[in-house]
Amino acid sequence: PVSTLARLALRDGVLVLAGEPRSRPRGRGASLHPDAACLRAALKQGAFARAFRGRVERFDEAEFLQQLTAATAALRSRNRESS
Repeated sequence: PVSTLARLALRDGVLVLAGEPRSRPRGRGASLHPDAACLRAALKQGAFARAFRGRVERFDEAEFLQQLTAATAALRSRNRESS
């Protein structure tokens, strides 16, 4: 389900989290399972370059994964509260 995916955007060549999964930031975006294996597979396969039609110029995998994990934990907590 969409509620389990993280929404990503590319801003000035930097991959960033784009807020709520259901929100649609301007421009192109991508959705990703909040999982280290999915992130690594997407990077290896060039999925972000295709999705954004541009190159991810700067990327710190460890830092981004930490942000992704924190955002996912907050989202799961909100989903439990609304159920």
